[in-house]
Amino acid sequence: MHPYTDEQITAILTDYYAQEKWLQSLITDPTGSRFFKEKDAATQLRENHAKMARMRAFLDFAGNPQAAYQSVHVAGTSGKGSVVMMIAALLAEAGIKTGHHTSPYLQICNEKLVLNGRLITPQQFSALIHEFRQIYTAWQTQGNFLRYGDAWVALTYWWYARQKAEWLVMETGMGGRYDATNVLPSSLAVITNIDFDHMKSLGGTRASIAQHKAGIIRANSVTLTAVTDPEALPVIEAEARQKNSQLLRLGQDFDYRLHAADADGFTLSVQTPYRVYDHLWLPLLGTFQAQNAALAVTAVDVLREREGIDVGETAVRHILANLHLPGRMEIMQTNPIVILDSAHNPHKMQALAHSIKTFFPEKHVTVIMGVLVSKNSRPMVEAIATVADRFVMTEPNVLGKPAIPAAQLVDYAQNAAPATVVSNIKSVGAAIDLVLANSNPADIIIIAGSLYLAGEARDYWRPRQVLLRQLAASKR
Repeated sequence: MHPYTDEQITAILTDYYAQEKWLQSLITDPTGSRFFKEKDAATQLRENHAKMARMRAFLDFAGNPQAAYQSVHVAGTSGKGSVVMMIAALLAEAGIKTGHHTSPYLQICNEKLVLNGRLITPQQFSALIHEFRQIYTAWQTQGNFLRYGDAWVALTYWWYARQKAEWLVMETGMGGRYDATNVLPSSLAVITNIDFDHMKSLGGTRASIAQHKAGIIRANSVTLTAVTDPEALPVIEAEARQKNSQLLRLGQDFDYRLHAADADGFTLSVQTPYRVYDHLWLPLLGTFQAQNAALAVTAVDVLREREGIDVGETAVRHILANLHLPGRMEIMQTNPIVILDSAHNPHKMQALAHSIKTFFPEKHVTVIMGVLVSKNSRPMVEAIATVADRFVMTEPNVLGKPAIPAAQLVDYAQNAAPATVVSNIKSVGAAIDLVLANSNPADIIIIAGSLYLAGEARDYWRPRQVLLRQLAASKR
């Protein structure tokens, strides 16, 4: 029997929405006008330093909660959210009180505050914000402020300290060196890969992007990377040398081998610097997750050796064999198969296209696509056009982050694949309705282009209101 009545749950969610609205009030540019303004390098650097100073000042005022636990910091162009969730699940399986934070969230903001695999409840979230607002308001009286994303990071560090977490696995928001998360005294840095994304902020070369990502490396720590690009890897190596951080590199210090893959998952072996994990099974669609799994297994093996965390092979096999990563090539229904993916840059879109070619050859593929203006959308469209028979372009609705007009994506698709049928519908839900009504049971429908789009589309099958009510009713 549920501990709450429907009326009580409704009251709980009313308070939850009010607290979420307060957090959203910290968004200083709700229309996203900043994405249409150019900044010179000096202005960008000055703003970066000011942001980091604000973060350190607030955390110092709050008692430096980020120092209350040990941490793993994960950066990279792609895959960092998956790696964070894998590492956190492996540590929790070992009996370690483990928190993790991914950014952005897919459907509900509770996804950012997860302890031992359990999302914070709406009740806990409301209580947390009530308490956090008191600290924030007291600090604000000194003439200070935090923006929305920075406040989320501070809130995250504060909550896990209050929960007495032993380890936190933290994903960067963007870049690394000047990311709001980069105040962690982490003992392990993981840099997944380097490719083109956020180029207005991080620069237009792989070397400049790597320079930002490498900023999460700490002195006398361990750094783990799957970066092999000849332009980017030397930048990471130089940072590691400067910080006296032991650098473990894919293909040199650890490696993996993919054995078999189909639409149900894949098998791989991982060789860490210490041991071999042979024929691990993951029920994930998309072989690009093999590299992420290799990073996660190696990261936990490093912690096993350096920190004495007992994550045995049985635990590794169990966690990976039962892994579920929402919004990462997630199948939402069959007949026709609908796949949600959070691909939001050219590198991810290429990986998605490869997986579709591999697992669904000869299938009629419809792509529902929406992209934010901050993204390099033309090469994204070109990448997925290699497998698309039909496009329906749409526009995810995100506060403070405008979408590229669907009509512009239509132009890109028509240029990339003139024979492909292309249309556009601004409403994500209406786009899904249209495609489902005009698809055969044997077709494949892909929804991709933005994690925000994946989250909005996921509401079609897993409404966030239902998720929140279930979470509020859960016993803790």
